[in-house]
Amino acid sequence: MPLRKLYSRKSSSGLPEASGAEKPEPPSSKSAQPNVTFVFVVNEIQFVNGHTSCVDEWHNVIPPMTAINYARELKGIVFRFHNGAVFPAAEYVWERPDDGKPGNIGSRQSILAPFIKCEHYKTTSVFDCGPFQPCIFTGADVTVADLKDNPPPNQRFWALNFSHTEDGISKVTRIGKRYVAGRNASWVGSLVPSGYENRQGLAPPSKGLRGDLGVILGLMALTEPPGCTDNAFRYNWNNYKWMRQKQGRPGRPYRGVTVHIAVESVQGRVSTANHISAFEENGIAVLG
Repeated sequence: MPLRKLYSRKSSSGLPEASGAEKPEPPSSKSAQPNVTFVFVVNEIQFVNGHTSCVDEWHNVIPPMTAINYARELKGIVFRFHNGAVFPAAEYVWERPDDGKPGNIGSRQSILAPFIKCEHYKTTSVFDCGPFQPCIFTGADVTVADLKDNPPPNQRFWALNFSHTEDGISKVTRIGKRYVAGRNASWVGSLVPSGYENRQGLAPPSKGLRGDLGVILGLMALTEPPGCTDNAFRYNWNNYKWMRQKQGRPGRPYRGVTVHIAVESVQGRVSTANHISAFEENGIAVLG
């Protein structure tokens, strides 16, 4: 039975609890996944003057290399991923004390209560820079520090690449191949551009996508028009399935998002940074 997005009440742990026959069933052995819970937010990056004028050595448009060239972000809402179920986490918000300062996912017990930060897991900035650079990324918040001031390997932008497993699983990497591991990947053309399709006749059928969750969540957000990136997680990703139909990239290119992922450990469901890392290494974020 597919996992549903409708929940009737919260359990004693604070996480929504499915009601009646709609309780999520454990995944089958065919698609068994590591247990993991995390919260995340995707914020839309704004450019000073509304655009970027930076180019690389081949004159492809790329994002600014300096934080001063980014304007105020458009905040998203915080979502929770729990063993394949994706739904808003209304008790959490994203807060940044000031432009150019690091922010955090966290919560308040009341308006006047102190902000309780969740444990940070990772931050990734992901950009769509047009047909020749449809996805470049770096493991840092580009609005906070100049790219050159980040620790390696995040002193530069990386193009989307994949490492391959023999059974057709594609893993997001900085260095690898510019096409996915398996044939007929259900998410090629809708999540990643069709130029990444594997056209080798002897390639195994695609079994899914894994790897850097910051990049994967950023790609998902960029399938939606500007101002609507949260819809990717409201409607199109659940039960490890990507459900958006194949279509062109929305809006204009040269857009970017920052993805912030945090650890959530609540009573009865403890998930650590190691659990999230294990899911990136051994789980499958998108089946097919």
